[in-house]
Amino acid sequence: MTALETNEDMLMSRAGEWHVIMHAGEVDNETRLEFEAWLHGDRENKRAYREFEQVYCDLDFVSVAAGVNIDKELGRSGTNWWSHINWRTWFFDWMRSPSFAKGIVTIAAVAVLFVVVLPTFNTPSSSLDYITGIAEIREITLEDGSIVTLGAKSKLVATFSKASRQITLRSGEAFFEIAKNADRPFYVSVNDTLVRVVGTRFNVRSSADIVHVAVTEGVVEVMKPFELSEKVVEEQLRNLAKKRLIAGEMITAERRVSLPEVVQIKNSQPGSWRLGNLAYDDASLNEIIADVNRYSTRPIRLATSDIGRLRTTIAFKATEIEQFLDVISEVHSIDVDRSSGSQILLRQEQ
Repeated sequence: MTALETNEDMLMSRAGEWHVIMHAGEVDNETRLEFEAWLHGDRENKRAYREFEQVYCDLDFVSVAAGVNIDKELGRSGTNWWSHINWRTWFFDWMRSPSFAKGIVTIAAVAVLFVVVLPTFNTPSSSLDYITGIAEIREITLEDGSIVTLGAKSKLVATFSKASRQITLRSGEAFFEIAKNADRPFYVSVNDTLVRVVGTRFNVRSSADIVHVAVTEGVVEVMKPFELSEKVVEEQLRNLAKKRLIAGEMITAERRVSLPEVVQIKNSQPGSWRLGNLAYDDASLNEIIADVNRYSTRPIRLATSDIGRLRTTIAFKATEIEQFLDVISEVHSIDVDRSSGSQILLRQEQ
């Protein structure tokens, strides 16, 4: 055995060990941070974990669709079988056990039969929630190899099946680097707006009932379905009006309003917030303050709606919120009331 093969075996063993730990039930925060440090420490770690994850997704997928009891075939008892097991010891013992070989052979045989004889069935899907806190930025590697950088105080739900990939951005901002797969389109839904891609890099921001989509590489389609469901059906989108964006273009979609024209990206670079830079071009204070509140430990409130409608072009560091408040105070004659320890209030100067 060569040194390269030995290193690969060690890498896959470690990936398998992490897979067992992360799927064994509740994981404490220290373990999760240790896992993410390992995962993002090297691209080879990501590759190994994705390969291991895909194998087990395939096994569970085929077993459920074909009616095979994977717990029985792999020697698992079924109910709360994980509660009393030392996972690290179990994993390596299981990999060497006859039940593992039997299970893999059985499921592989069923997979061949299922693909050849029964090509049509309903594909199961799984969903995962991802959430960040104030000023927290998190990089997420999805099971298909796509990478999502989730912005501060944001939330998304990833729902994947064999036929499609779908992200629902519940709040905040995310930058997407999508792995190409023409047979498995990737959707991002935000409010009443839907983005369809195959493989590209783009940014999506939801702020004050407005969705911004900006593309840095590739092509995306933006549309507004009559109703956005948890599961996107491709056939229902064919006759919808769509806006096509290429690299260097963006669109701003308001809730319950038809899509506007696509425009060129002017001053800011999409996704620059990943480096701590916040930039806005002719944006309302409603939008800007909604974003800034994802980075500020003290919520910033607007005393009247009139202030929220003021517009400005500005760029600043996410760590320089106080300086940002001083600038808009001068530009728009706004009084910044910092007297309360729990919030900062913006009101029009008298």
